[in-house]
Amino acid sequence: MSSTQAESTPGHDWVRAHQFQIGAYNDVPADMEEYKSFGFTAYLGGIRLSHMSEERVERVMTPAVEAGLDVHWFTWYRPGEKEQFIEAEQFLRERVAPIGYSIGDENRIEQLEELGPVLEHARQAAPDALIYHALRGKDFPEFADDPEVYVNYMDTVAEQLRPDMMMFNMYPFYRGTIADFFYDNLERVRDQALASNVPYWNWLQAFAWTEGPFHSPSESEIRLQAFVSLAYGYSGLFYWKYIASYEPYAHGMLDYEEKPTPSAEYIRDIVPELKHIGEVVKDLTSTSVHFVPGRRYRDGEWHNVLPIGVTAFKRGQHPFVLDVQSSNRRGAVLGTFRDDDGNAYFMIVNGNHGADLSAAETAAAVSLRFRPRVDGVERLNRQTGEYEAVPLDNHTLSHYVLPGGTGDLFRIVQKP
Repeated sequence: MSSTQAESTPGHDWVRAHQFQIGAYNDVPADMEEYKSFGFTAYLGGIRLSHMSEERVERVMTPAVEAGLDVHWFTWYRPGEKEQFIEAEQFLRERVAPIGYSIGDENRIEQLEELGPVLEHARQAAPDALIYHALRGKDFPEFADDPEVYVNYMDTVAEQLRPDMMMFNMYPFYRGTIADFFYDNLERVRDQALASNVPYWNWLQAFAWTEGPFHSPSESEIRLQAFVSLAYGYSGLFYWKYIASYEPYAHGMLDYEEKPTPSAEYIRDIVPELKHIGEVVKDLTSTSVHFVPGRRYRDGEWHNVLPIGVTAFKRGQHPFVLDVQSSNRRGAVLGTFRDDDGNAYFMIVNGNHGADLSAAETAAAVSLRFRPRVDGVERLNRQTGEYEAVPLDNHTLSHYVLPGGTGDLFRIVQKP
């Protein structure tokens, strides 16, 4: 799928004016120094409308403000709660002044008409804040049989809520594998956001359930969801959730004793890399996303493997990449971008991953052959945030090895 240059809108202006937003949801008292040790720039504090009080604000929100984090408010909304929302919003704004409001969580389509005026009230009351809603993902049963039902749902969200930014919930790692529609959901939300001319963010999975389908994501899975999101142009990332505070969660980033879990350590390692790439991506316009098929040997033949809903890369049809090859059966993702001056960028992500598999165990190579007018490429070092020239051999970047689930962002250098 492709797009054109994004025009200025409140959501785009907000994203560009703020640092890259990466953080986690939390609804209980937490040590903010430990929270900041993960490298997070933002904090999404959850307070239900019925729980809004001085004590709850002091315990859940104020410490994040005092720690210098960019603070967002997450609240649920049920039909008939508009007056309660108005009171709670004013109460919180006078004490904390969140820079973002996430209003409502996965509300059903028939509730959106009532929810729209609530978001509009928030826009008027806090004109400098980012106003948005946590959309449903494709994992809800009503979307299972007919893809157009989900498209209609997103159209309704865009029309009736008019969010400054689109952010969706779909946690893909369960029963030891990845959801079939992981890429499809990323594609559809991206398409809707681009059509609505708003930025788009993603919720990332940091949890497991005590009973039920969701498993604790591995290092390669943690990396995959985050880096693929950036390749699709998602310009903000939040983890659900920081502390496991109620059932059915077996753990969040921290367990019930507030000790870091393996998920937390994987996230601690990845956040500096995501911040360096995210700071650039948030100011770019996503122009296309293509899936580079993996190959699987079956019945004596090699077969290309494509996930549901993706646009396959085809040789010779890309403006500056002639061909891409992936060495693993799970393939790769190629996202392309342009900046305001028309300069071209691309991000390549190794799609190899697996439950209980590390990034090192799922490392794989990609090779890219460029058109003759490409004079060189510069990689954004995801450790330092600095650009560095990468040598090409006959317009080809050969056998470029990436850890499992990991991607790099490049800037194209074209001949004058």
